[in-house]
Amino acid sequence: MRRRPPNELLELNNFDEDAVSPSTAHLMVNAVHSFDVLGPSCAPVEALAAVHYFATNVERPHRRPSGGSSVNMVKPAWTWTTPAEEAALGSLLLRLAEAVKPICANEPRVLRLSSPVYAVGDLHGNLSALLTMEAALWPSGPALAATRILFLGDYVDRGSHGTELMAYLLAAKLQRPDAVLMVRGNHETRDIQKMFTFYNECMAKYGENEGLKIWNAINNVFDVLPLAAVIDDKVFCCHGGIPPPWVCPLISAIDKVPVPLTKPAEQSSIAWELLWNDPIKPNKITATLQLELSSNEGFAANTKRGTGHVFDQNALDRFLLANQLSHVVRAHELHQNGFMCQLRGRLVSVFSSFHYCGGTNDSGVALLEGGKLRLMRVNTD
Repeated sequence: MRRRPPNELLELNNFDEDAVSPSTAHLMVNAVHSFDVLGPSCAPVEALAAVHYFATNVERPHRRPSGGSSVNMVKPAWTWTTPAEEAALGSLLLRLAEAVKPICANEPRVLRLSSPVYAVGDLHGNLSALLTMEAALWPSGPALAATRILFLGDYVDRGSHGTELMAYLLAAKLQRPDAVLMVRGNHETRDIQKMFTFYNECMAKYGENEGLKIWNAINNVFDVLPLAAVIDDKVFCCHGGIPPPWVCPLISAIDKVPVPLTKPAEQSSIAWELLWNDPIKPNKITATLQLELSSNEGFAANTKRGTGHVFDQNALDRFLLANQLSHVVRAHELHQNGFMCQLRGRLVSVFSSFHYCGGTNDSGVALLEGGKLRLMRVNTD
């Protein structure tokens, strides 16, 4: 974890776009006493152990007959020793998804959380980024993390390890349902995954028959994920951005979105806006775009995405005032530092997949605690 000198914590109602404070949380161990999810032979523990094994070099000392020693590489990191090991994780994925689905289906569409909470942005199959976060922020594992962990969607596609990453998240969710939370991103839809990589990843790793079962089981969980969260009754969190008022007058309307949501584009305009919308940078507003924004309560067509809307400062201020909120924390957009403060500091974007698609960006994580916000950069350096 790369650190800069810590600044004082930032009060949320005085948050400045250019003032960010990397920090780490003081960890307090809260033990979870349930042999069913923490016992050595239970599915969550097996899955987490398998994921860590997959990500680790396995070496064996070798003594030479002539004296001295060397190291034989038994298994390079990010590989399995045998196909049977990968198949075993596939079987675990099916069991984990089946167990997690009813848990998520019974959660409200808008989670109401108390701090402290880590907010984690897009991961996109980047298991290395997730395990680096674990080592820096919850080193005893998700079951013993001192804070809640809120994942803001886009778990799969583009990265190579979407299935292994989902095994981690599902296992963690099963171990601590009230402390490991996931909201849905725009890549948690079947049509998008077929356009990108996750569908093909499942087929390549597990074969056509088993791969399809695993892909569908994971997507059945995605279909019932919550769509947003509110932390300490003040900070609204979602994957994309705020919905326009003619679609969602108040965030209470989100709770009426149907479950399961297998085709969000057809079933819920509120959900679709939450998954896809983006803030617009003031320096990107042309005269034509300004006219459209002015005519539509601060919203305009999202031409970059080809769907959803962009929104401006006026739209954000109206949304916050109407819902008695102070800030929005969201994901959905790549930023070099792993985060970006926009719209007078009232909106924070977090992106957590470092070196995204071969790039040089850092991984960002936000910590919300007691009315204050810390932003952290996590990297392999």
